[in-house]
Amino acid sequence: MSGLPESSVRPAPSGGAVLRVKVVPGASRSEVVGGLGDRVKIALAVPAEKGGANRALELLLAEVLNLTRRSITIASGATSPEKEVLISGMEPDELREKLSSAAGGGKKRKAKK
Repeated sequence: MSGLPESSVRPAPSGGAVLRVKVVPGASRSEVVGGLGDRVKIALAVPAEKGGANRALELLLAEVLNLTRRSITIASGATSPEKEVLISGMEPDELREKLSSAAGGGKKRKAKK
């Protein structure tokens, strides 16, 4: 997939950025796939059960963005595959750049069985 949709990242009112994602749980590996409509598609190697996918999303984003997990907050969509994630400590342009790099073959995590 080429590039990320401009509408997938916007400034957060309190600083940082808001990221719009479409999460696909149960994948063979966790990775930033690329743009999908107005969101960033993220595959997760865990099922969507008991908040596991949300935790995996926070961990993957923290790793890809080189931030602490505390900097990543699911702002809306906790029980939905379409989520908005607040990223503290990173401006929208930097966030978009790092995610584009990750989607182009950056960090991936194999499924833990």
